[in-house]
Amino acid sequence: MKFDDYVAKNIDWPRDSVGKNVQIQGSASYIDPVLLEDKSTHRVFLFADLMPAGIGSSNASVGSGFKEINGKKYLKLHWKDDSSSDYNYSIRENGIIYDDTTNASTEYSVDGEYNLYKNGEALTCKQYDYNFEGTSLLETPTDTDVNMNVFYKDSMFKVFPTNYLAMKYSDDEGDNWSDLNIVSTFKPEESKFLVLGPGIGKQITTGENAGRLIVPLYSKSSAELGFMYSDDHGNSWNYVEADHNTGGATAEAQIVEMPDGSLKTYLRTGSGYIAEVTSIDGGETWSDRVPLTEIATTSYGTQLSVINYSQPIDGKPAIILSAPNATNGRKNGKIWIGLINETGQSGVNKYSVEWKYCYSVDTPQMGYSYSCLTELPDGKVGLLYEKYDSWSRNELHLKNILKYEKFTIDELKVQP
Repeated sequence: MKFDDYVAKNIDWPRDSVGKNVQIQGSASYIDPVLLEDKSTHRVFLFADLMPAGIGSSNASVGSGFKEINGKKYLKLHWKDDSSSDYNYSIRENGIIYDDTTNASTEYSVDGEYNLYKNGEALTCKQYDYNFEGTSLLETPTDTDVNMNVFYKDSMFKVFPTNYLAMKYSDDEGDNWSDLNIVSTFKPEESKFLVLGPGIGKQITTGENAGRLIVPLYSKSSAELGFMYSDDHGNSWNYVEADHNTGGATAEAQIVEMPDGSLKTYLRTGSGYIAEVTSIDGGETWSDRVPLTEIATTSYGTQLSVINYSQPIDGKPAIILSAPNATNGRKNGKIWIGLINETGQSGVNKYSVEWKYCYSVDTPQMGYSYSCLTELPDGKVGLLYEKYDSWSRNELHLKNILKYEKFTIDELKVQP
């Protein structure tokens, strides 16, 4: 997933107290991807937050970006020459743009990537470049024409300025991908943003909900933590809110499965701890948060990664978790091995996790931010991570900080 409205390049960002805080203002963007494979169909899904030109979580408008017409939801559009702030157009079936005031089709349409056409002819706009003059960032149009897209700032039709959840899928292990699907028709109208907990999704393998696909989300309107799930192999998605918090914490979360098919989710909070929540109905309802006291975190927290391991460790089912372990910054990266034990209780308390092993990815002073774990075919554990403190404005624009390493289970079995 990428947009062409801005030149794709890296530049040297100023390190001074002014330049380090400057941000690009006009580009459309994707952020925080999630991968998920349906093991029964072998379809691979790629999800990402889609932000229209100049929009992020802080300045997104409240609303879903869709309008309902005759029981169906369509992406709504604003025409550039419309002096009102109304969104009087919508993208209907086959990508045809309709004038909703007359319920009539127009000569405009979009393709599978939401590029604009007029009478079947592609419309274009100028691509932007960006460079610094001192501490001033210049965003200037070039002579290069790119396809006009409803998510671009110079488009004739523009989407509502909020965030969207985008999805593509591949049926050949990533060689080819589907058209772009905007799946967030379920976003509540009172929500400012509803975005992904980046990393991976989960397919339930056991129990009444075996086969269900589930992806972590977060918001700050009527709930901080939420999930979307599908029982029809990703053809349609349902949204559930998992709590009643409205404080606006970045509740980025990742999901693991217990031996009976119940779920535990570990999430970032704004309360100075990683939280654990449990679901015994396939992710439709969730328990209250329980602090994970074994791991230190900052007041603002950071994203974490947690996966099931396919083989027993020390004779028990196990999960593996990656996160920084520090209260004064994103640093001191650790990989924990948690052994799953039955408690003799029932319901959400049926299982407990014993965090028996803790491996240090690097020295305590080294930065460690977002990460993603995976189990490789040979049983090793792959770790993709940011080797810097992404919260620190002094480190934010560093280059060459994305690292990938592999570990055997024996290497990770270090007593804390």
